[in-house]
Amino acid sequence: MESLAKKCEEELESHGFVCASTSSMRSCFDIIASRKGRLVLIKLVDNINSLSKTEAESLKKLKSFFDAEILVTFAGGRQQRGRLFTRHGISCVEQGTLESILDNKPVAKAGRFIKERYTIDSAELKRVRSLYGMSIRELSEKAGISKDTIFRYEQGRSGAKRQSAEKLEHILGVRISSVDGSVEKPQSYSYKKLADRLDVGFLDVGAPFDIVGKRHSRFEIARQADPRTMAKIAFFYRELLDVLPDDYRFFMVKKKGSGNLKGIPLLTQKEVAKAKTEKELIDIILGQMK
Repeated sequence: MESLAKKCEEELESHGFVCASTSSMRSCFDIIASRKGRLVLIKLVDNINSLSKTEAESLKKLKSFFDAEILVTFAGGRQQRGRLFTRHGISCVEQGTLESILDNKPVAKAGRFIKERYTIDSAELKRVRSLYGMSIRELSEKAGISKDTIFRYEQGRSGAKRQSAEKLEHILGVRISSVDGSVEKPQSYSYKKLADRLDVGFLDVGAPFDIVGKRHSRFEIARQADPRTMAKIAFFYRELLDVLPDDYRFFMVKKKGSGNLKGIPLLTQKEVAKAKTEKELIDIILGQMK
C-alpha cells in the first residue's frame, strides 16, 4: 500500500495538487489533495471488494461536507485499466487510470458486476481457531481454502467470498463475517444539543475527523483520545491547513485542560457547551490559537 500511496501522491503533485496524507493514523481515507479550489479525497484499497459499506458511507458524508470528489484507487491489472468501477456508490479506479480522472478525461464505466465480498472478523477467526487447537494448515485442509488466504483473513488483509465465509463458519461454529464490515462505534460525547443551538448540522463520519459540521464555517472535531493519538491528529490537521480553504476550523475536545496542540485548539466539553452561537464557538476556537 505504501508504494501505491507514493504513486498516487506523485501523480497528484505532477498535476499541481497539494497533498496531505493520513498514513500515520487510522482514517476512512488516505490522501486529500487540492488544486485551485478542486478537492479530491482518495481511499487506497487492495482491491475493489475490500471497500466496506461502512467506509463508503463515511466517504459519502465527507464528499458532501468538503464538496470534494471521492475516489477509491487500487493496484489493478491491465484488464481494469481505463474503466470506472462502482462499489457501494463510490467511484473506483485502477491506479493507472487516475491520470485520466485528474485531467477530466472521459473514462468508460465498467460493464461487469463486482461481486459482494464478506468482511472477516480477523481477531475472532484467530481466537476460535486457536481455541480449537487448529493450525492454519489444519483449518485450510478442512475448509478447502489455501493457507495463504486464511493467513490474510487473520491479518485483516482480504475480504472473502460468501462460500468461503460460510465454510469457515460451519467448521468453527461461530459467526465471523459480515457483508459490509459494519462495527458498532462507541459514542464518547454528544454534539446534538450544540448542533441544535448553533443551527449546525453535525455528522459522525469516522476518523480522523469523527464529527464534522457545516453552516457558514466548517468544523472538524477529534474526540478525546490518548495523548499520542491526539498529537498525530493535530499534526495531520496542521498539514490540512495548507490544503483546505480558509473557512475551516479545527478543534479537539478533552475532558480537562485547554490550550492548543501544534497550534490546534484544545477545548473542554464545558467550553464547547458555553457557545450559544456559531460566532461564539469560533471566538473560543481562535482564542485558544493565540
